[in-house]
Amino acid sequence: QNSTFSDIGSYIDWHANLTGVDEPVEVGVSIATASFFRVLGVAPELGRVYTPEEDAPNGPQVVVLSHRLWERRFGARHDVLGGRLELNGRPSTVIGVMPASFGIEGSKAELWTPMQLNPSLDYRTRAGRYLTSVARLKPNVTPQRAQVDMSAIARRLEAAHPIFNTGW
Repeated sequence: QNSTFSDIGSYIDWHANLTGVDEPVEVGVSIATASFFRVLGVAPELGRVYTPEEDAPNGPQVVVLSHRLWERRFGARHDVLGGRLELNGRPSTVIGVMPASFGIEGSKAELWTPMQLNPSLDYRTRAGRYLTSVARLKPNVTPQRAQVDMSAIARRLEAAHPIFNTGW
């Protein structure tokens, strides 16, 4: 329904047990769409971010590390790319490292992994809100116009799916 954004990405902040690298440790994880990095316009410092194909259901398990985690747990080694680690017991391959300056205010993410939403599932049957989204405005669109557009969409969605408006 959006007419003001050129691209939208979403993420969920979570946590996971990181194993396979020194002692096990709990880390902040952002489960994010492949479009997340594109919307923010930030390229990795090392390697690459994941692709839409890797973000598809049953896609390969890949991770992008924060600069801080790369330094702390991997000694800032460039040979980390292609290395394996486990998140909550699931093997994953390291494909990239983000720059030290990259992060989302309020997020404690130390690595990012694909969301891999399944479009055949009906997520409308679930109550509540669970995604945080970021978006890039289309050329010549003001933030005020985008707010008007998003408010109208929110009203339509509230009417169509009242179970999602459970409050906080």
